[in-house]
Amino acid sequence: MWKRRVRWRSPENVVAEMKEIMKRYGICYFHFWDDNLTLKPDYIRRLCELIIEEKLDVKWIGLDRAEHLNKHPELLELMKKAGCVGVEIGIESANPDTLLHIRKHQEVNENHIALINQRKAGLYPLYTCMAFNPGESITGYYIQREFLDEAQEGYDWYEHFHPFPFPLYMGQFCTPYPGTRLYDEAPGLGLVLVDEPEERYHHKINFVPNSLLEDVPARTVHQLDPEHYYLYLLATWTALYSDFNMRNTRVELAHRLYDSWRFLNAYFGRCEGRWTVRQLAVQLAEYLSFNFNRSVRLTAFTTYILAQLGIVRSALYHTDLKIEPRCYEIPGDRKWQIIDLLNDIGVTPHNMAVDFGLYPG
Repeated sequence: MWKRRVRWRSPENVVAEMKEIMKRYGICYFHFWDDNLTLKPDYIRRLCELIIEEKLDVKWIGLDRAEHLNKHPELLELMKKAGCVGVEIGIESANPDTLLHIRKHQEVNENHIALINQRKAGLYPLYTCMAFNPGESITGYYIQREFLDEAQEGYDWYEHFHPFPFPLYMGQFCTPYPGTRLYDEAPGLGLVLVDEPEERYHHKINFVPNSLLEDVPARTVHQLDPEHYYLYLLATWTALYSDFNMRNTRVELAHRLYDSWRFLNAYFGRCEGRWTVRQLAVQLAEYLSFNFNRSVRLTAFTTYILAQLGIVRSALYHTDLKIEPRCYEIPGDRKWQIIDLLNDIGVTPHNMAVDFGLYPG
């Protein structure tokens, strides 16, 4: 798309635009969308100096690679002084195998150092991550959650960057865009799930790698806590049905969430360490009369969420790793949103709990 060429606006031009935006609209929060903010260190240094000289009362963030921040850690304190809140690093995964598969040319430790450098400079260690990359495994999601927990430790929880008020990480979904190497290789690396063109979008599950499909989930707890169901429904609603949501009426959304509740129960009951993710998707499509692509998406997503919570783990990989299952209490307003929505179709938490054997009727 960019033909490996970059055109640079002058720092003076950028600061002049910031001042005009502040004057005209009263906006003092900015996001710089350069892919690699510190690619040209002298440029960002001059930009920060101008912001300080002009005494602009602004807060801003940007995007970068860990390796660039690690080459110039001295810039971070200057950026902080100029109003920088933090820099989003493309972590993508905490699994070294995954980083190799996606040709990230970056090691997990490099991401770790970049996060530490931001902390030392007083910045908020921001990041982006991605699910369903080639090379991913079930327990890898648990390892990634632990990595991100460490990055977040001691900092306020910004819901702008995290859609949940607790440490459950969503990220983006691996997408084989036309014209990319992944687009050409994806059919051999996994299942491409594109029923409509708009599904080729990084907030839609449109690809699931063979590495995950051939992994085997196994339960780490005997049964789910009622709170787990709400966690899962909130995650499903946020990740799968919040974008393009004008397509769904309130009743349609309620039915989708109820289907998700049914799916979770059926999925968890089959996590015996015997069947692969792919085999579970086939079984659940038949059992619940779901379209196969829909079943694959939900099976992969359910694995992703439950693996982060430590409720399922891989029966094949990292079997010696100690897993500590987690559960978070859903805030009352979020829980009542779900309850109120399901009430529209005559479904109550009590009825569902009885149906799924959480407690006797």
